[in-house]
Amino acid sequence: MSRAGFGVKFWVLAGLSTAAALFGSARQLQAQRIMNPQIANTVGPNEDKRPTGWMVRSDGASKGAAGDTVKLIHRGKGFYLTSGPTSLVWTPSNVAKGKFLLEGVLYSGRTGATIPDGYGVFLGGKNMQTPNAQYTEFLVKNDGQYAVFQHIGAKRVALVDWTTIAGIALHTGRRDESVRNTFRVIVDDKTVQLVINRTLATSFPRAVFQPDGEYGVRIGTRQQFQIESLGLVKQK
Repeated sequence: MSRAGFGVKFWVLAGLSTAAALFGSARQLQAQRIMNPQIANTVGPNEDKRPTGWMVRSDGASKGAAGDTVKLIHRGKGFYLTSGPTSLVWTPSNVAKGKFLLEGVLYSGRTGATIPDGYGVFLGGKNMQTPNAQYTEFLVKNDGQYAVFQHIGAKRVALVDWTTIAGIALHTGRRDESVRNTFRVIVDDKTVQLVINRTLATSFPRAVFQPDGEYGVRIGTRQQFQIESLGLVKQK
């Protein structure tokens, strides 16, 4: 089993092109749960912080991959992340293209602030280890806001700036509290829909969001969270 992945497993889920279809297919999704395989205990040349093949990049960095500020370890059903500065975490072997559902289940853990940095998933990663990296983030904050930011090199465009919506699980800031949010990105031939838990946050033309490419997670400054699952369901 590969050690360089959260476990990108592919299933065919025909007709899953709208948020309504997603919600109506909850039992099917549960039966085809995206799970993470065990990763090898072998670590890469990063002071034992991450398995071989995993990369870290400062969010919005204008030069290549940042230093090893993130610790990634296998724990329980998934992976446990702790951060220094805000960072992206991914492996180049995880690539999404065509029509798909990307699902990430994240538990926001110990924090000393009620409204820390946003966290979530990113897609459409290209040239990720260069100054010209391109990717689009779907993020939430613990106060109930979400945002969508597109990065092209040093330039960041707010496709949706921080906006309050219902449906985000809130974190009060207690250090002993953990909250669970499920991110879903539903991609068909023309549209990209962003769903947090069971709430459709927004949608974009596919050409605007540009979802094809590497994907992973974004962790904020000095955050801790558990990744229960991160992976794809392919669509015909």
